[in-house]
Amino acid sequence: MRMNDVNPVALLFPGQGAQYTGMGKQWTEQFPYLNEVYEEASDILGIDMKKLCEKGTNEELALTENTQPSVLTISYAAYVMYVREVGMKPAVAAGHSLGEITALACAASITFADALKMVQMRGKFMQQVANKIEGKMAAVIGLAVDMVEKVCQKWSNESLGAGMVVVSNVNSGRQAVISGHGLGVEAVSEILSDLGAKIVPLKVSAPFHSPYMQDAAEKFREFLTLFTFRNPQFPVLSNLDGEQHRQAGEIAEKLVKQMSSPVQWAACLNTIVHLPVSTMVELGPSSVLTSLFRQEHPFVLAYSADHEVDLQKLIRRSRLSYFEKCLAYAVSTKNRNSKITIDAYRQNVVTPYREIETILARLERSGEKPSEDEYETALAYLLHIFDAKEVETVEINDRLADLKRVGGRS
Repeated sequence: MRMNDVNPVALLFPGQGAQYTGMGKQWTEQFPYLNEVYEEASDILGIDMKKLCEKGTNEELALTENTQPSVLTISYAAYVMYVREVGMKPAVAAGHSLGEITALACAASITFADALKMVQMRGKFMQQVANKIEGKMAAVIGLAVDMVEKVCQKWSNESLGAGMVVVSNVNSGRQAVISGHGLGVEAVSEILSDLGAKIVPLKVSAPFHSPYMQDAAEKFREFLTLFTFRNPQFPVLSNLDGEQHRQAGEIAEKLVKQMSSPVQWAACLNTIVHLPVSTMVELGPSSVLTSLFRQEHPFVLAYSADHEVDLQKLIRRSRLSYFEKCLAYAVSTKNRNSKITIDAYRQNVVTPYREIETILARLERSGEKPSEDEYETALAYLLHIFDAKEVETVEINDRLADLKRVGGRS
């Protein structure tokens, strides 16, 4: 996929730990069509997904077999909302842990139904580990990742069989997550705290992304043979190395390895910021990924769909971008009409340009959603300008195809 075929937007999908009671309720109230997503999820999984997401207790949502399908459902619903209300096709997508499966579903590498089945069993396999091992996880903030790794290795080597603790997530150069036996995580957390780190226990019930997950990963490998993967319709990054999934036949194995390997989230973000991406949109409950991204890359716009102010800014920006692009193309497209007079140029280029400006100014002042008539009027003015400039058909078609990709249409 060529980068000029898409808008400079990256989509982020959260993983386990982002859940909270009442998540997604504000979206279904504002966009009733999202209830169809809940209904499909409920039919597939045999549980009332809307009730679980909006009314489930913290204890219920903390169970891995509940957390994973609920976070996926909420995040997929957010993507449906994004497509309907914003519509800008992303340059790339990345999901944190189970969020990678969400991203693959949104990119049509797998169906939503298959994704639900995958995460339900993934959650059950992981919950089986949680029932056998008193595992814990904790975020470590403020220390270099290599220092955290050294402390984990030293404690694991000297724990006399009491278990192991490993770095399970590399979220940035100075933010990691440790995972392992509960007593070990507590002990290592105390050591790291003495070294100056801020420790934040995570709302999870198992030592994810650690060697303790190997048995669960093997069961998941066998389960994934029941499904078919396709090449994503837009690039999706792997948590294993931050690189794009390129071969459909390799996706399942990477998802298996991801379960017992560290989530290389910093690598994913590094890949994204080296693309021509200027806007980041987090689709799912909470805004953990948005906050992390803003800390590391403050020069890139970042929106969380779970924040109403962010969501409305994003929708508004998308709606106006159509008219902004019309104005940009009216100016940047070369005039090939060597015979046009000054008066004719003013009448057939400048005046239509001013009319598009007027539409945009009204929308900016009112904050209203553009009408279909306003979209069509702006397009007619732009085509009139192209005709006056005698723009070649190939270039016109390229411009129109790009406009079609802009979101916000009624």
